[in-house]
Amino acid sequence: KVLFKLKQNRNRVRQVENELKALGAVKHKNVVQLLSVDYEGQYPHKDGSKTDAAIIALELCENGELFDYLMHTGSFSDDVARAYFHQLIEGLLACHSVGVVHRDLKPDNLLLDKKFLLKIADFGFASMPEAGEMHTCVGTEKYMAPEVVKGLSYKKGCDVWSCGVILFVMYAGYPPYVAPNRNDWWFDKLLKGNFKYFWMAHEQQRKFDAEFKDLINKMLTADEEKRVTLEGIQKHPWYIKKKPLEQEDLVKELQRRKPQVDNAKLEEGLERKNNSVEFAAGMRAFGGGRSIGVVPTTPKLVELDFKSLPEAQDYEPEMKSYTTVRSVKAAPNTLQYVLTILQSFGVKYSRDGYNVEGTLQQADGKLEFACDTFAEGKEKSIVEFRRLNGSFHSYRKFFQAVHDKLGRLEPKQKAESKS
Repeated sequence: KVLFKLKQNRNRVRQVENELKALGAVKHKNVVQLLSVDYEGQYPHKDGSKTDAAIIALELCENGELFDYLMHTGSFSDDVARAYFHQLIEGLLACHSVGVVHRDLKPDNLLLDKKFLLKIADFGFASMPEAGEMHTCVGTEKYMAPEVVKGLSYKKGCDVWSCGVILFVMYAGYPPYVAPNRNDWWFDKLLKGNFKYFWMAHEQQRKFDAEFKDLINKMLTADEEKRVTLEGIQKHPWYIKKKPLEQEDLVKELQRRKPQVDNAKLEEGLERKNNSVEFAAGMRAFGGGRSIGVVPTTPKLVELDFKSLPEAQDYEPEMKSYTTVRSVKAAPNTLQYVLTILQSFGVKYSRDGYNVEGTLQQADGKLEFACDTFAEGKEKSIVEFRRLNGSFHSYRKFFQAVHDKLGRLEPKQKAESKS
């Protein structure tokens, strides 16, 4: 890790020193190890010149991010998810035992070494609070605990919530909710502790083990004081029901998946080189923080003849959909945004009024979907998405990315505006 012009930015210096202090305090096989730091280092260029830089040497994790294996090959089996969850919890316990709270746990920050051993990395937001309480809203929004999102004081239990989201993603292949606000149907059920309806919605596509659901319920409990502790997790029936897979078995499973990951990353690199829009870039928004409402790949909205549009129908679904986005814009404007976003993702689509059907080629096959824009009164609207064909895993990732881009059109929560 090479940091140029570090000394010119005092805030950055403090952040780096804080990260290195936290990282240096933790010694565990499931945490990336700090090897050396040279604040007076020099970076050699190909032309023989050198530039002053801080050079930080970290343990090499040559098999990349856990995120890539989940993104490109789908969910893990019960046994593989449990094994990596054990490694995550053991590494996090080592952090907490020396007073380090990570505050940005996500699959992107879980690296795999040459033997596919999990390593917690990136302590840029880590804290070592003397009083045990923190107040700064930091981290990656979709993995933040409710108390962090709301800007309240919080403790190390925030890391437990993040681990709960990670476990769900490893097990299911998609996140437990789309966005941490009350407009998100799934997140709202978690805030209210209404786990029955939360699981009824998720189990429309697949069944979940009862003990797994109970553990997720305890980890994704909105009240941090009532949330399960790391020690409690280690005593939970799902955690201890089976002996974790041996590392050799994990190596075999991840090596089986690695060619698919390598090929997907190679394709992404070629597509980026050709300046084309690829769906995986949209997926990165899930782990990339507050990118809501940005359509960076399209310079302007697609052209749409508003006068040719019929009057939008009111939204009166016969059955509640869990893949909808509400908009503070009228239906014609919202439709225009939807078409712009689909175009930016490289979706091939056809439109009939407010109904759109699209096709997107994915690593695991072709995804086909439909979306309809409805009116909610005269000035607001709602977009309902439906999967027509293709894997549910790809569909959830696609909806999540579209939801992020359409997020700018959602009504804002008062609680969010304070944070």
